Amino acid sequence: MKYLVNIIAIVVVVIIVVVAVNYRNNTDKLPFQYEIKKFFDEFSVMIKTRSENVKLEINPSRKKRTTFIDKEESLKQFIPDVFGKFTDSDWKHFWSFVYDPIYDKKSKYGKKRFRTKEEIETFLRDRFPIFNYFDAGHWNYFWSLIGVNF
Repeated sequence: MKYLVNIIAIVVVVIIVVVAVNYRNNTDKLPFQYEIKKFFDEFSVMIKTRSENVKLEINPSRKKRTTFIDKEESLKQFIPDVFGKFTDSDWKHFWSFVYDPIYDKKSKYGKKRFRTKEEIETFLRDRFPIFNYFDAGHWNYFWSLIGVNF
């Protein structure tokens, strides 16, 4: 039954596309040409956004590693006051924050993106005051430790 509903929906969309393409430039036969063009423009933007999200999930520019044990130990040595107190759930949240894509709030159709360098730095500065004392050299070393390239 669920396949039948999907097939019917696909057939309806195909019929709408065929009708719109056939009557696209003929204003006599299609009184709502502007509305249909607007609908299909929005529909194409939505499809493009969804396909970009799928591509991002399949081949992300920031690939999450299987294990971060070596990086966690390096971070604990670099800033023991902060990372030395991390629990397993803190590490999981930290790596997800850095490596997982998020939905862009500016996008109408939920486009995914990775957090920018500035967003991550701002979050770390707000949450851990020691990051406020970092200069460019410290940040470069920090990014090399966690393995993120911007």
